[in-house]
Amino acid sequence: MATRGCESPRESWLKYLLFAYGFPAPTVQLTVLDSCFYQIGRGDTVYEDYSIVLEYDGGKKYDGTYGPLAEVLQKERHRERALHNEGMDILRFDKESIARETWVDELKRMMKRGKPFPHEQLLGGYKPVFPPVTPELLSTPDRNL
Repeated sequence: MATRGCESPRESWLKYLLFAYGFPAPTVQLTVLDSCFYQIGRGDTVYEDYSIVLEYDGGKKYDGTYGPLAEVLQKERHRERALHNEGMDILRFDKESIARETWVDELKRMMKRGKPFPHEQLLGGYKPVFPPVTPELLSTPDRNL
């Protein structure tokens, strides 16, 4: 499932799980603009047809690699608020939340209520091509990656 655009092994892992659970292929590393065409930020994984941004939070985000934790969290909250104000839902992932698998139903609920995001407010991104999902593939997904 490796394609250009995934910035970490865990983002690739998330993309694999989306495929294994039968979700459509997302767009990765998609820049989102507000209604005045100012850049809000870039989404790790985006379902633009449902206005959903999936974000994988690795440990480096909170260990000081990207600056003081308070600043990192404040920037994250501002970005989330701007995305919400434009109509985007955000679903965050980490190793533990993926293991619990509660995200599967949560993402399905978000997709049911989602609506397409204005394409003129999106820039770039890479769209992987998922092969057809077969019952054999879904019968033995590796949940311990």
